Amino acid sequence: MPNGSKATKISSGSAHTCATIDNGSLYCWGHNKNSRLGIGTSGGVHKIPMFVSANQSIVEISASAEHTCVLSENGSISCWGRNNYGQLGDGTTSSKTTPTLTSSLGTGRTAVALSLGRFHTCAILDNGEVSCWGGGSPGALGNGGTSDQNTPTL
Repeated sequence: MPNGSKATKISSGSAHTCATIDNGSLYCWGHNKNSRLGIGTSGGVHKIPMFVSANQSIVEISASAEHTCVLSENGSISCWGRNNYGQLGDGTTSSKTTPTLTSSLGTGRTAVALSLGRFHTCAILDNGEVSCWGGGSPGALGNGGTSDQNTPTL
């Protein structure tokens, strides 16, 4: 981490870790398979923290096996890494090498918390509702079905 900075949040996936520091910046390190570090490249191992350009001050971070998401101070969620089940929530199943905003959380809605599973992502919204996206089997999204969703779904 930069000299003099202090870590404020941390989350570990299966082979990588990401942390925020006291100025809201984000750093990740470890195995970059499927772009899980969010540093603009894919592959390799980074044994020291690498700066991740998230364009917002980060208030929460969650890492999973092969994707990572952050909650920004404005209530938006950005994700990166493997996206084979739509777990990044951007409307595609294409993996991303840098933080990418999720699709809409709903008209006027923002997120207040998030958590990642291996192939899915969920967020608590500002009105207390829960929105999830990604791999729907075996009912992981809580919407009564098992279909994958590549955008946030109540």
